[in-house]
Amino acid sequence: MSAKILIIEDEADLVQALVMRLKAEGYQTAYVTDGISALERVREEKPDLILLDICLPGRNGFEVFQQLRQDPAMERMPIVFLTARSTVEDRQKARHLGAAGYVIKPFQWANLIKLVHDVLAAFGPDNG
Repeated sequence: MSAKILIIEDEADLVQALVMRLKAEGYQTAYVTDGISALERVREEKPDLILLDICLPGRNGFEVFQQLRQDPAMERMPIVFLTARSTVEDRQKARHLGAAGYVIKPFQWANLIKLVHDVLAAFGPDNG
């Protein structure tokens, strides 16, 4: 069974591009476009990896991340921030929280796909 990736992103064009590219790599995908619905969708989908934007309507990505970590079923799920926010403070906060990666938009597709492969290999589909 292929790994499932949940995309939490509010830019519709980017969501569609991510879905197409990740499916072409053999991954299953699902997505949600706001921080409020994100937690429920994670519980429904039980993804192997989450790609999480920081700037989301309703609840920002850092808040979503922290709430996920409070749930024992999701405390080890790998989460990669995918964001336009490039400050050192944001990157340090993500690292401190335990993010599996931090990708700044715009990004190189090859780099993102490699990171996804590497994170999934490190965590394994059943370790999340």
